[in-house]
Amino acid sequence: MTIFLIIIFSNISCTKISGCMDPDSDNYNFLAEKDDGSCYYSGGVVFYHDKETSQNLINAGITHLKYYVDGNFQKSIYANIYWDNTPDCHSQTAFTIENYGLGQVKSRLFNYQIKDQNNIILKSGTFTIKVKSCEAVEFVY
Repeated sequence: MTIFLIIIFSNISCTKISGCMDPDSDNYNFLAEKDDGSCYYSGGVVFYHDKETSQNLINAGITHLKYYVDGNFQKSIYANIYWDNTPDCHSQTAFTIENYGLGQVKSRLFNYQIKDQNNIILKSGTFTIKVKSCEAVEFVY
């Protein structure tokens, strides 16, 4: 009986806990002893424009901006709203994407477009979201 219990205990104690071992991931498992490749990551981006751009938009008859990321409409912001400083990812008034899933990569390149109320493209470009960071993209017009 004692030998049987020793065999069972030794099998249990040799079993390693699998999970994500990267502390930068959203699903980090501090108990994991074996990385199972399940890590996933997220980051954020904030779009903004300053007072001068706001005034230039208004002077051009632009009332609001529509933001698209990878071809998908995300949010519309009034042109008369502006920021004196770079807003952070927790800003209630700026266009922010927080905790955007990057999948199993630590950074990812995205395409964006900013259109006016008539769907005229005012700017297009790219930005990179990195794990556990917030990238700021300023729109200048």
